[in-house]
Amino acid sequence: MKRLLYAVLLIAASLSPASAEPPDDGTLAALREARIIRLTVEQTYLYNTRENSERKIMTGFRLPYAGLARALLEGAGIRVIEPLKGEAGDYGASLEIVAHGRAIARLYDNQAEGYLYSGAEIVGNIALSAPGVAPWHKAFRSVQGPPLTVQFNLGFDRPQGAPFTEAFSGPTSFTARIMEVIGRLYGARPLIAALDSDTVAVRLHAAKVLGTVGGDGATEALLALIGDKEPSLRKEAAWSLGRLGDKRAVDALTRALEDSNPDVRWFAAWSLAKIFKK
Repeated sequence: MKRLLYAVLLIAASLSPASAEPPDDGTLAALREARIIRLTVEQTYLYNTRENSERKIMTGFRLPYAGLARALLEGAGIRVIEPLKGEAGDYGASLEIVAHGRAIARLYDNQAEGYLYSGAEIVGNIALSAPGVAPWHKAFRSVQGPPLTVQFNLGFDRPQGAPFTEAFSGPTSFTARIMEVIGRLYGARPLIAALDSDTVAVRLHAAKVLGTVGGDGATEALLALIGDKEPSLRKEAAWSLGRLGDKRAVDALTRALEDSNPDVRWFAAWSLAKIFKK
């Protein structure tokens, strides 16, 4: 069983976001017409002990794939049913998420001496399907490599303490890819709703995708975000406003030229240049 899981992990690792064909118009139309979506999630996590090279399964460990997907779909006005939670009913499309992860260990010989799980990798696939059309696949992979040195043991002595949260939310992670999928399907509405999340990474990826899909309310939402206390969100808002090219953003971007963060200032200047080139 463990060898089989390892084989599945290796297969998933061979996937890349470019490995799936983009959805055709028929697939997009069928998915958009579905008002009820069946959501299933399969996730498995492995680790090695220092004494044993055989991969072991982390029991009881879960990441919030279903919660994030459900929130985004409900933000688009879609009803979500999860069979494993006992929800039943007819549905027009299915969203299947498969994820496999591993805690990456390193032997340290400094103040935090020991065999520590200071890295994490997550690979997987998002699949959307509806009757009569080709399924739409979107692969994701994110690696949080173990640092060469660590000063503190932040729970890394346990595989459950590996930085899976960072891998879950990185630039090519599940969080990034599900935002792209939902934005492509439903436009700005669910992404704007995601900007109210308590999680900075969710808001960050929502702002990034808003700069690609645009739509009603996108500029206003990003203008509100450019005043956020978190510099990474201000930077993302400034960049996305430039990609949208809406001249209503000029005043806010001009003020952002005096932001305390150099990245925010740089992207504000880039966006102003882009807007005035139009």
